Amino acid sequence: QFGDKKTLLEMRKHLCWYARGLAGASHFRATLQKTEQFDQVMELTKLFFSQTEAA
Repeated sequence: QFGDKKTLLEMRKHLCWYARGLAGASHFRATLQKTEQFDQVMELTKLFFSQTEAA
């Protein structure tokens, strides 16, 4: 339905919203907004939420 760039923008938008209020979220959101590769977004997301679960 969307192109790759639009999909990535939507994905980052939703991930930033889900992270809001969690410890370290501001750094995660700032880093995520600079990321333009799908694989990097997935790695950052996995790392952030796995650290959040452990805390």
